[in-house]
Amino acid sequence: MMDSSLQEEITKILVNRIGDGKVLWKKTDLTPYTRDSYNIRFDEDCKYFPDLVVLPEMTSDVQEIVRIAAKYKIPLIPKGGGSNRAGMLVPIHGGIIVDTIKMNRVIEVDAANLSVTVQPGITLKELDEHLARYGLALNQEQGSIKVATVGGSISTSGFSRKYQKYGTIANRIMSLEVVLADGRVLRTGPKVLYTSTGYRLHQLFVGAEGTLGIITEATLRLEPLPEAKDAILAFYNDFWAARDAAVNYSPPKSLILEEAS
Repeated sequence: MMDSSLQEEITKILVNRIGDGKVLWKKTDLTPYTRDSYNIRFDEDCKYFPDLVVLPEMTSDVQEIVRIAAKYKIPLIPKGGGSNRAGMLVPIHGGIIVDTIKMNRVIEVDAANLSVTVQPGITLKELDEHLARYGLALNQEQGSIKVATVGGSISTSGFSRKYQKYGTIANRIMSLEVVLADGRVLRTGPKVLYTSTGYRLHQLFVGAEGTLGIITEATLRLEPLPEAKDAILAFYNDFWAARDAAVNYSPPKSLILEEAS
């Protein structure tokens, strides 16, 4: 935790570098940042406070924050939608929480190449609603889709209900822009759908919880929306009967011929 004089000094520096409206330091403003959705004991609720919260809007803001934190050796906690249920956002050592919620722009939709480039603070639901206008979808339907952000999903290796068909968020990544611990910006690769050369650097940041850098931009693979949707309800006597049906299923010949035509 910072002492009051250092907190005041860092606050002034941040306000000067990135703007007054992007820095929170009053205790009432910091209270929502004392936890994530993890259920903690009542006597530990609001026990750990961050020293400051910053709300960057662009990569250059994040660079300034990281450089200041590195200079004064202040811990940083990147924050997405806050739907984490493991207590990873609790600032037990104080420090600065970098809330990416204002970094929520869709930078580019490349419909021809089935890709989208976004800032990390846009939620999965907001992104799919935006992509629907183009007849496209990311297809990452997590349980917390309404509040989970793209950056948070990547940083926690989020799991999708549509995993069997579309994979996880890790399978959707084409390239990332990341601010490293010294303030430098790393682009993990080109914005191309497939490449057979080079290191898969973006995989380093999947599930890293922000410990290797702060994601400031992501380019993701998309899929066209299906032409039609339908639901099937099936009943089985027990779990094993349902399992056997799933394992041994084969589509009827009429459906195979229809798809082939």
